[in-house]
Order: sequence, then structure tokens, then C-alpha cells
Amino acid sequence: MKLKKHLILPATLLAVLLPSCQSGGKGEISIKIPDSIVESSHTHLYFMDVALDKAVDSLPLPADIEGQDYRMLNYAYNSDSLRLMKCRLGKHSFSFFTEATSLSATLDSSVCATGSSMNNEFGSIAKEIIDRTRQAKNEIAEIANKGGILQEELISLKEKIAEHLEKDLQIIYRQNIDKHLNDLLGAVLVYQGSRVLPSEEIKSYIERAGEKIKEYPLIRSWLERASREEATGVGHTYVDVEGAYIDKPDQTAKLSDLLAVGQYTIVDFWASWCGPCRQEVVKLKALSEKYGAKGLKIAGVAIWDKPEDTKLAIEKLGITWPVMLEKERGTIGDMYGIEGIPTLLLIDANGKILARGHESEPIAEMLEEIYKDK
Repeated sequence: MKLKKHLILPATLLAVLLPSCQSGGKGEISIKIPDSIVESSHTHLYFMDVALDKAVDSLPLPADIEGQDYRMLNYAYNSDSLRLMKCRLGKHSFSFFTEATSLSATLDSSVCATGSSMNNEFGSIAKEIIDRTRQAKNEIAEIANKGGILQEELISLKEKIAEHLEKDLQIIYRQNIDKHLNDLLGAVLVYQGSRVLPSEEIKSYIERAGEKIKEYPLIRSWLERASREEATGVGHTYVDVEGAYIDKPDQTAKLSDLLAVGQYTIVDFWASWCGPCRQEVVKLKALSEKYGAKGLKIAGVAIWDKPEDTKLAIEKLGITWPVMLEKERGTIGDMYGIEGIPTLLLIDANGKILARGHESEPIAEMLEEIYKDK
């Protein structure tokens, strides 16, 4: 089981916008804003380009409507280029494709705007995904609230629910991607589907897709990450990266400094907030106790995390092996093409990567074979 990071894309991506099937048009979206979600700190609605992961426009929050419990705002946009946008007010948001038509949405209840075929279909798919995910979360909560279940059994049940969820989401994406292999909706679904579908399957979709999908920034970003993942996969030499020591943040740390000279090393990419990462730490401690005297070393690399949170987790989990931090969030994870954590590597005495995955069991099996006569 792994956790994947949220959508984080470099702001330097070029605004490669796909040609719309409708040219030279303007679109407008009518937005209903319930007063119940408006806070005193809210001053503007922000409009994000999802592919660029940044705001490209904003409008002041409209005034109250006398006698009503909501406000209305109309936002006009250029539909010469078809984009996926997100309207955000604080923690509330909805998505919409910039088609040359009139759309409508309600903040706090709409997943996607309605009023066009692409927006309607995306909203339907998104709702199906959200409903299935919510069902899985409710099942986990129900099990946790029952009590009287051993921790190991609880973890096993949670993993089974997560596996069933992943399979169901795979079915949803497969059913819909094939219908949109040459439009923007397809590009978005391929990218989102990469969170649950095997990398080789995603590559196959991209190879069969039209240029609209291949040139979409999110797809190009995914291909770059997949290339880095492959370059740091089994059979390749590990890539040395720089970070900082947890207890000496001003001192540069190198991954090469943490590896065992002439021995095997498990490298654990993790974060304090990641539940599966914490579960793997327990298993890694067991491997360290079993093979540490024979030369096995473990090194931690904390990514996508705050130094103070990492330090607290090290103390609480009783981690005794060295841990290095990213100096700049995302840099080390990007170098290794990491999309989900924990990510574990087994590196041999020559710096060759023997195993890469999200669970320690395959590595444990390899170590048993490696150390059986030692």
C-alpha cells in the first residue's frame, strides 16, 4: 500500500493549451456561492489553470443578495484554447473545461460545472470516483470504531479495502479513457488514472493517443517523472542526491555518505504524515535487528515533509538509522521519479539497485537469500 502526493507541478511549465473544437469563442460560467461557506478572510475567487497549477485570474467576492442566503458571480473566459480550470474560494472548489458555452456551478456542492457535454461527463466520472472513495473511507471508519480488533488485523482489513478501491477505480478509468484518446478529457483521465493504473498501461494509452493528449503539460510531466523512475529502477546505479542532516540542517548530506561501504543498504523514502511509511518502519527495524550484525544498513530520506515533523516522527518511531532531509521540497523525490511513498530501494555493495517498491516484503525475501550462508 502506498500514498501518493497531491498534484504538484512546476510553475515553469509552458502554457501548452489544446486547441478547442470550437474556435474564436467566449464562454461564461454562473457561480452560486452559499453564504454558509463564506468566511471573513475570503476576499476573492481564484481561477486556477490545473495544468500550470497556478492562479491565472481572480474576481472580488460579490456582495450579499438581500433576502437570499447565497451570492452570484458570472465569470467570462476566453475559449479559444480549451483548458481545465478550477474555481477556488478558500477550501471550496470545482472544476470546469473552458468550452464556448454557458456553464453553471455551485461552490461547496459541485464537483464540476454543468452545461456542456465534456463538463457534464467529467462531473459524472468524478462523482463516481468520489462516491466510491467515500464508501471505502466509511468502511474503514466503521471497522476502526468497532473496537476489539488487533492492530495487525485492523491494518490487514484496511489494506483489503484499499485494494478493492484501487481495483474499482481502475475499472472506472479504463472504461472512460478509451472513449477519449484524442481530447482534453482523455488527457486529464490518463493523468489521474496514473495514480491507480500500472505505469506500462499509462504508457500504452499515451502511445495510442492523439497529439492533444501527448502534448498536454500534465502528460509531459508524467512521462518525465516515469523516465526518472525507470533510470533509478532495478539494474541501474543509484543516483547520489544532496540534502541536509536532521540534526545539522545547515550541513550538506549526501546519500552516498549514508550507504554502507561494501555492504547492502535499504534506502527508505518516507514522510512523517504517511501511515504506510510508519508501518514499514516497524518492518525495517525488524530487518535491522536480524541482519544489522551481518552488515545490512538502513538509510532514511524524508521527502515532502517539514523538518520538525520528521524529527518528531523519528523520536516517536524509535528510528535509529541516519535520516537526511530535502533542502528544497520535492527535489529528491523528483530525482528518483517518486510518486508514492514509502518507496524502498535495496542497493548492493557496488551501488546497483537490486529492488525498488513500496513494501519491504520482497526485499526481506532477497535478504534472506543473500545472508543465508553468512
